Amino acid sequence: MCRYIRRICRRCSGLAREKLLTGLRARYRLSEVQQSAAFANVDSAIQKLVIDVANNRTAFAQVIFKESLAIREHVTEEIQHVKSEIGQLREDVPTQAHRDKVLESLAFSHMYARQESIADAHKNTFRWILDASDGATRPWHNFRQWLEHNNDMYWIQGQAGCGKSTLMRFVCEE
Repeated sequence: MCRYIRRICRRCSGLAREKLLTGLRARYRLSEVQQSAAFANVDSAIQKLVIDVANNRTAFAQVIFKESLAIREHVTEEIQHVKSEIGQLREDVPTQAHRDKVLESLAFSHMYARQESIADAHKNTFRWILDASDGATRPWHNFRQWLEHNNDMYWIQGQAGCGKSTLMRFVCEE
């Protein structure tokens, strides 16, 4: 029985020494970290976190939870700030009334003089440009399809006096 008690005492003594050495090693590492130049440059909240975890004062899960709450609060504040800035930007966006006013300010008395000076074409002269039949072979792209489906520029070119302006007047009036 005596041997058994001695063996238990040795085991307990060994465990106590191991725990003591582990604690001393953790404190030594903590003091090394605290004395390093890098630790001095770390944010004070992070320094407190490291010290608390090393000293085992606070359960790691609690520390992480507290930090996550702080981060959530910071992110929420930032979101509110961004929403506020977006609201201010929306107020600065010109309204349709403002756009109309700008367009009106650009108007002048002879604005349509060139269009009105273009001679009327024969009534069937440009019907072909609005023809939707896909079977026709033409050296140009289907203008009607372009009008219905495209936002790109449609380039019309030709020699002087060949009818470009007359064509455009027809398209605008039709």
